[in-house]
Amino acid sequence: MRRVLILHSDENTAAPLRELLLAEFAVQALPATYARAVAEAGPPPDAVLAEAGSEPESTFEAVRALKASPRTADVPIMLIDSPEAHLDPAEAFACGADDLLPTPYAPAQLRARLRTWLLRRSA
Repeated sequence: MRRVLILHSDENTAAPLRELLLAEFAVQALPATYARAVAEAGPPPDAVLAEAGSEPESTFEAVRALKASPRTADVPIMLIDSPEAHLDPAEAFACGADDLLPTPYAPAQLRARLRTWLLRRSA
């Protein structure tokens, strides 16, 4: 089963996202501040969903930390925008994100895009 890491700024917003993915993926949710530890220790995830909360800069820092590490540089990272973040797409991609999913989104769309990134990585 493919391992997906959810980086969040608020555990309450990560829970519904986790529930959407559990049937198909092994999911772990961690605060975005743990990104550097993920990049440096343990097996890297197969994909990362980074949820932008009210402080998107901490999410950008997490993405930069993952992309800077040789262990996680090739892991696809999808940024998930939130109504309070209103991410600038240019800034999201400049920090290293591979994809940006604006809200609101359909759960099927999230899963399909995640599967696509996982297929590209394994090819």
